[in-house]
Amino acid sequence: PSMSKYSIGIDYGTLSARALLVNLENGEECAEAVYEYPHAVMDGELPSGKKLPAHYALQHPADYLEVLQNAVPAAVKKAGIAPKEVAGIGIDFTACTILPVDEKGTPLCMLPQYADEPHAYVKLWKHHGAVKQAQECDRVAYELNEPWLLNNGGTSSSESMFPKILEVLEEAPHVYEAADRFIGAGDWIVWMLTGHEARSASVS
Repeated sequence: PSMSKYSIGIDYGTLSARALLVNLENGEECAEAVYEYPHAVMDGELPSGKKLPAHYALQHPADYLEVLQNAVPAAVKKAGIAPKEVAGIGIDFTACTILPVDEKGTPLCMLPQYADEPHAYVKLWKHHGAVKQAQECDRVAYELNEPWLLNNGGTSSSESMFPKILEVLEEAPHVYEAADRFIGAGDWIVWMLTGHEARSASVS
């Protein structure tokens, strides 16, 4: 008889992540496990105690890795299956949650020289520090009569990718220069899992 195949879906939420193990043959939900982020949402201060400006919402990417080390094995154990029976893993993040990384994919906040730099951390989807930058994006877009303005109701959100990146460039140019790229948190996790960088179709 063929071995049953299972899939694990990991929903990375705002304060925790949930790993759900599903039987691919019949769609049955077999087990789930939740892991609370040790750093939660950093909206008041960094781990060092450095105070953050108003409207900031940052996260620590180390928490995302700990989900893989804790919730995933817990779900597999709870279901009573062998790890080799898992055929695949699905990743879900709320857009637009982004972070700056070096060429190897190391988040800048995990390098000692940037540990105290707010702009080196994950900017969570609800980070609202880039309102001014979103308005500037709109101003330029209207001047250039950019057609994409019609796709988002005529205004850019401070929660989207480009205002957040522009915020880093304007407020922490040394972080911007040190970043080899900015990447969505979901794409970063896939990179860490597979060793291969691939971008999802997110339009944020």
